[in-house]
Amino acid sequence: MTLNQIEYFVEIANAGSYAKAAQLIHISQPSLSTAIHNLEKELDVQLFESRRKQIILTDAGRIFLGSLKNPVGFGILDCRIV
Repeated sequence: MTLNQIEYFVEIANAGSYAKAAQLIHISQPSLSTAIHNLEKELDVQLFESRRKQIILTDAGRIFLGSLKNPVGFGILDCRIV
């Protein structure tokens, strides 16, 4: 997991779409999608689901986002997602 992947994840969660997030952080949408796909693969969870042109967090995505806001929680992230 890289800091870029974490930044991208947070931006998508806040923006509600890959297109808006890509615009905000000045990268291409395919690059953003690839980074998130690799993050999901590494964590072995789906972080987002698509509903009517909107991206929403899955339960695992909400847990991950919450752990990023709490530095202590980030250390036990693997236990909480499983």
